[in-house]
Amino acid sequence: MSALRRLERPDEYGQLADVVMPFVEKAWKDLQNPEEGEVRFEYDHYLKMWALTEPKIDADFVLLDEAQDTNPVLEQAFALNAATPNW
Repeated sequence: MSALRRLERPDEYGQLADVVMPFVEKAWKDLQNPEEGEVRFEYDHYLKMWALTEPKIDADFVLLDEAQDTNPVLEQAFALNAATPNW
């Protein structure tokens, strides 16, 4: 785990998680209902939700322009569909 500013001991990460995770869980639950939720629903949210379904891309190949700028979530979805990634 990379160091966060001012967190020096491993137990401090646990303490931070104990404080933050209830808010993270509440926000994620809110995002499950974008029409009624209070958290602003953005592109990264629906991309992550799509990727969590482990989608199957029915294609012989996928062309990806600017691959170096690919979102890690999209990269993971592509990798799940590729026998041998060519990037």
